[in-house]
Amino acid sequence: MDKLDPHGKENDAGEDVWVFRQGTGCGGSERREACVVEARPGGPHSGAAEWASQITDDATRGKALRSVSQSWALTDRTRGIALAKTIDDPVTRDCTLLVISKKWGESEPEKALELAATLEDPGRQVGAMVSIGYSWAKRDPEAAVAWAQLIEGADAKSDVMAAIVKVWSKQDPQHASVWLSTITDKNERRLTTREVAWNWAAKDPKEAVLFIQTLPASEQQWICDDYPLLKEYMTPQ
Repeated sequence: MDKLDPHGKENDAGEDVWVFRQGTGCGGSERREACVVEARPGGPHSGAAEWASQITDDATRGKALRSVSQSWALTDRTRGIALAKTIDDPVTRDCTLLVISKKWGESEPEKALELAATLEDPGRQVGAMVSIGYSWAKRDPEAAVAWAQLIEGADAKSDVMAAIVKVWSKQDPQHASVWLSTITDKNERRLTTREVAWNWAAKDPKEAVLFIQTLPASEQQWICDDYPLLKEYMTPQ
């Protein structure tokens, strides 16, 4: 630990790969430094975790461990997750694992979902699933939909499906539109329907209009109000 300069400078030998950044709204020298501790990925930064673990203030220690574990997870996910699970405060621990699971979902959604399932707060679990579903749909929307149909809980399934349909509509609005009925929240379905229509119109306005005309008149008007091109196609020539 003697190589660490607590004022935010690397040691002269350049051997330790951590950095501190001045934060705002953190009182006290220890808190100010720990609020923003950041271990750079790709280096021998185990000392940063050791330093963070020794901080006496509970809230500050949690923030420091959160920052270090998230940085570790960029290059060594197993190590980062293990460190995150040592955080005492359940909210900080959950939030840390949530961030890691969201990032992981971009490459390995199935494994990211396993991590998301360990979150203690149900709301954060759903938030993680929505984010992972969104990322998964970019790569394989059909696989994402197949998984989403297995989600227990109508509200959670609806939220995840809305995210998937929005992404899918950018690639294939016709197929995405088929799944709009699985979004049970009326307001979310309305917003998602509009996004599907707009994405469809960007690809094929005439086909988009055929879809829009299957909707209630009030919804047709609402969708077209901010997309003048659609009005042109819907107006009889």
